[in-house]
Amino acid sequence: MDKFQTFLINNQNYPLVVEGIDKNRLSNSVILPASISSKALGVVPGEKGYKVPKWLKELEDKYSVSQKTYLIIEGLDKIDKDEQLKFFGIIKYNGINGYAFKNTQIVVLVEKGETHKINQKILSLSLVYKD
Repeated sequence: MDKFQTFLINNQNYPLVVEGIDKNRLSNSVILPASISSKALGVVPGEKGYKVPKWLKELEDKYSVSQKTYLIIEGLDKIDKDEQLKFFGIIKYNGINGYAFKNTQIVVLVEKGETHKINQKILSLSLVYKD
């Protein structure tokens, strides 16, 4: 087991900001691009009840009691620090709009050397790993 995998196992109850790691190293994951609109990010009322976003359905489909699922927020270091705050609730509560993710760890992937581009409020909720 390498250093990164050990870090994941030892910190599975915390959101992580991970620098310089390829998303393919996290199996059983759902990719959530940071560029997603706020509207597409959340659960919104529709004509036939609440409309669940595609990424959340995908996350539910990957749920397993025996295997951790990773919600990867990719490219957060590439958007404005104020816009990054649309993910604050997801990271803080490990869920969205009152829906708690099951057996899911949130991982924010950033380019090597770019952690300084992450909003301080998000960093305050997360553990940071630098490869």
